[in-house]
Amino acid sequence: MRTLFLNPNSDASITATFRQRIDALARTGEAYEVARLPGSPRIIASPEDNLQAQAVLLDSLEAGVAGGFQRLVLMSSLDTGYEVAQTRTPLRVHGFTRSVLEWNRRQGRRLHAVTFDAAMTPLYQALFESPGCAGVVRSISTVPMSPASVTGSNRQAMEAVRALCRDSHATPETPLFIVGAVGLTIAQTLRNEDALPIIDPVADLLARLDMRADPR
Repeated sequence: MRTLFLNPNSDASITATFRQRIDALARTGEAYEVARLPGSPRIIASPEDNLQAQAVLLDSLEAGVAGGFQRLVLMSSLDTGYEVAQTRTPLRVHGFTRSVLEWNRRQGRRLHAVTFDAAMTPLYQALFESPGCAGVVRSISTVPMSPASVTGSNRQAMEAVRALCRDSHATPETPLFIVGAVGLTIAQTLRNEDALPIIDPVADLLARLDMRADPR
């Protein structure tokens, strides 16, 4: 099965981060590509950005961006375009965040979510309560910074997330989920440097898709 991991924003560095993590964790022999969506917002940092990215996604699907693939994975913290893509393509459609939540539900884990920007919180809450995901996220903490300001080596963002994570009293049974592509590098740093119980969402995504190599 050929899988297209499609980043619904147009940021090349985020797409490269996705590609690096998927390449490192995917089982040998899996057929996939990782791509971004030119013409979409660089970062999906507002409800308006999310709607704009969804419109670009639909135009791209109609233009054949997913031709030759059997499965489409929307690599957005909001699973941008998930519902409408299911009606516009014969491919199996998966959302990044939905897949992470579904996998952790199978493992019997509940999560403490860390998100960015309170204006985005209602969108995340709706996603967290979607079918198959409801009840997995136990609670939410929000970093008062826009996702657009978090990209790159932003020390202020790192320290803000670090403080929230330390104050969350997370445990291995209820670990932290730093939501979204902008949090991937931060999460990896905090796992390595602080030994905090933070899930690796790309690893969980690949496990949900049955594409993950056996952990060593």
